[in-house]
Amino acid sequence: DLHSFPTRRSSDLHIAIRRPRIPSIPPSRHPAFPPSRQGFTLIEVLVGLVLLAIVSAILFQLVIGSQRISQAQTERGALQANARAGVLIVPNELRELGYSRRKSGGTTTDIRAMGADFIVVRAMRGVGFFCGVAGGPADRLFLRTDPADGRMWRGLRAPQDLDSLLVFVEGADASDPDDDRWAHARLAGAPANTTCPSGGGAAWRLNLASNLAFDTNELRPGAPVYWFEVLRYETYVDAGNGQTWLGLTVNGGSREPILGPLEDVSGLRFRYFNRTGAEILDMNLRSEVRSIEVGVNGSSARLVRAGGGTGSAFTMDTVRFTTRMSLRNSLERP
Repeated sequence: DLHSFPTRRSSDLHIAIRRPRIPSIPPSRHPAFPPSRQGFTLIEVLVGLVLLAIVSAILFQLVIGSQRISQAQTERGALQANARAGVLIVPNELRELGYSRRKSGGTTTDIRAMGADFIVVRAMRGVGFFCGVAGGPADRLFLRTDPADGRMWRGLRAPQDLDSLLVFVEGADASDPDDDRWAHARLAGAPANTTCPSGGGAAWRLNLASNLAFDTNELRPGAPVYWFEVLRYETYVDAGNGQTWLGLTVNGGSREPILGPLEDVSGLRFRYFNRTGAEILDMNLRSEVRSIEVGVNGSSARLVRAGGGTGSAFTMDTVRFTTRMSLRNSLERP
């Protein structure tokens, strides 16, 4: 009878199964994994160094080129500003120059001396009005400074030591214009604040270096008195660096640099023209000058590459400006 066999539970069965042992293969030797690399070969290192050197050289050239272009632009900007200042400073002073004609003949001018590379001028700084002299000798003038009567001084500045004066002298005959003239004088010291000898009111007392060459009776109250400086513009070479500069001498004092560097000793050039526009070549004909041309040739302070490129040669950059101005009263009839 089948049902008489005893049943066995699965837990009563013990079947021993032996799995085959597979030997382990190191990863470095497994066909699916190539051997690991521990570094670079000498050829690879050399190739990398060569590529790095090429890239570094290219970047270096770009940086150097950019710096040279920037330097050239900076020098060019400073050069142009310097030259523009030259054609503004000098002509603005020369525009105030004038001349006058005497009825008795001849012409006076504010140009004291002139040349192709220099000019000496009388630059007016102010005008006041006479109100008296002190004592007998005319070595002290009084100029009214009280604005109450409307005859206060006017100008760029007050009189200073070593300034020159032009005093209008009426002459012995007030009805005769031919005996009128301008008398020259020179200050000795700064003006002192005081009052007018006649009529009161605030005034300056001007001490003169020497007596005036006229009779004090020829002066009239209210006569104009001009004070001015004697300016000399010229080029010179700096002994320290060999560069050319524009120098200014005031009233015979020490020379001071005001503009530079210039291209060379011809960095500042003057040309002079008469009333017909013809150029004056004789530098003694100062009274015939009616217009002046000023040329400024500026130079960079340092050597720069032309165009800023790396293949260009180093040179001094230059720029030229020219302007022409007429004397203050040049529109008058000759």
